[in-house]
Amino acid sequence: MARIAEEAEKTGQRVFTLELHVDYWNQLGWVDPFSDPKHSARQGAYATQLEARGIYTPQLLVNGREELVGSNISGSRAAIARALQTPTSASVSVAAQRRDGAIDVAYRVGAPRAVELNVALAEDSTQTHVSRGENADRLLRHRHVVRAFRSVRVAGDTTGSLSVPWQGKGASARVFVVAYASDPATLAVMGADARFVPAAH
Repeated sequence: MARIAEEAEKTGQRVFTLELHVDYWNQLGWVDPFSDPKHSARQGAYATQLEARGIYTPQLLVNGREELVGSNISGSRAAIARALQTPTSASVSVAAQRRDGAIDVAYRVGAPRAVELNVALAEDSTQTHVSRGENADRLLRHRHVVRAFRSVRVAGDTTGSLSVPWQGKGASARVFVVAYASDPATLAVMGADARFVPAAH
């Protein structure tokens, strides 16, 4: 994921990566500090929709339309290239700023029908030291680790705003804010936008 994010930044491609850490490995002796049962549930919903062979890690979902093993670098690049060639069916624009322990997000959506607007707040860059399990004693480098996630159903053409709490460890770090519209029936991504909120001083 870090490699994909860095390549997109260098080339200027509109590829917005998000790491959503699942919690179903936590019983093996090391608890992922970024894990969230809601991420596991979201992965399960995509598995059902895409008729995948169950849930597993590492898994990569591309625009909610295609899934593959996340360590498959060539397959990942090919899937992303296909997604970039697919016209968007919704326009999304987003702006964000810090205010009183939260990130205020303003959005504009243009779509032919009602959509699910998903807003993710992610730490731009962080790392974890794994103490146990198959990755024991490894230092894992992360990009765009989701720490807060909100979904709202919005009309086809709308503007709005929401305030998402942003506190605790990493609260002063640079924040990657992604807003994407998805089809409520298929979960496919219809359009997206992203912004960075600078680190707090």
